[in-house]
This record gives sequence, C-alpha cells and structure tokens, in this order.
Amino acid sequence: MHGRARPRCCYIVLKPPDGMALLEVPAQDIERFLQETETLVPRGSESERIDSDVLLRPPPRRRLRSSCPESCSGRDCGRTHRCRPRPF
Repeated sequence: MHGRARPRCCYIVLKPPDGMALLEVPAQDIERFLQETETLVPRGSESERIDSDVLLRPPPRRRLRSSCPESCSGRDCGRTHRCRPRPF
C-alpha cells in the first residue's frame, strides 16, 4: 500500500460466552454516530433522559405454566409422567 493512506479504523471486540467477534469500523462512521448522538442528547443531559430507578429495579418474575400435555397445574399430577412448570 505504498502511496495510499489507509483510513483510520476503530476496532470493537465483542466477547459473548460462546466466542468472540472483532469488528472493524471506519473511524469517520464512529465520529458521525457520536456527533449525531450528541445532537440528540447533549453532554451533561444524560441523567435527565434516563430513569435510573427503572434500570435498577429487579426484573418482573416470570409466571410459569405447565408443560404437561394433560393441562395439569404444573405439579406432579400422579400420572405416569412428571409435570414440570416451564416459563411462558
């Protein structure tokens, strides 16, 4: 690559439990995204737009339903199969 300038890039690493991904993004795209974001949410005004009480509240408990094909209540119904509750 003699004589040509390579565009500036940002590298983003994602590490979920099952592997890893390395993303290469042109720096100008990141700069544009940040400028547009700051236009929508000016620096220093973030706390006015985020309800931290909602973010800190524990998630609602999930109701369970029976996995029994016989529509049991989710407890062992005494038949030849075991009824187990499963999430909705």
